Amino acid sequence: YHCQLCNSLLKDVKSLKYHNKSEGHLARLEEKFTNRILSNLTPPTIQQLKATTQLVEDSFQNHSACVKGQDRIRWMIVEELGKLVKCVLPDINLELFGSSAMGLALLSSNVNININIEDTETNQKEIPKIL
Repeated sequence: YHCQLCNSLLKDVKSLKYHNKSEGHLARLEEKFTNRILSNLTPPTIQQLKATTQLVEDSFQNHSACVKGQDRIRWMIVEELGKLVKCVLPDINLELFGSSAMGLALLSSNVNININIEDTETNQKEIPKIL
């Protein structure tokens, strides 16, 4: 038996059934199916592209934390929180990341904070007390 999709030779029906359920075969099958669907899609019209662009621009203007001035507040929160935590753990650094740091946050977006701290014995004892 020959699987044309995977270009695999299989010795019997049992091997063929096993192969057809394998992760690699199923992934290739899904990719082939997806490519077939995508290749049959017609490209968007100029009107559709303009409408999509307008929707994105309107969403940004109406819901962006950057446009509404909340981006500065997010940076200030991390800065002030960092100052408070440094009172207990001076080796700690807080960093804003994600959509807020990139200027892409919506008003409803969360605030992602990365905590960097040296792995010392003192810090290992103090962190659980803070949390």
